Amino acid sequence: MLVPAFMPLCLAGNPAREITASGSLGLALAAVLVHTAAMLATTGLVATGVCRGVAAMRR
Repeated sequence: MLVPAFMPLCLAGNPAREITASGSLGLALAAVLVHTAAMLATTGLVATGVCRGVAAMRR
């Protein structure tokens, strides 16, 4: 899911284009961390919305 977001790093004419085996590990970890943070934020927002919705229905 994050490949389109990180593709400009691989296609650009900057030094990041020459990603070595050790560099790709860092990029992969960054992608995993960004994905994890996004999923946690989304889950938290959905849970907050559900809790508020259930609380509003009880009143």
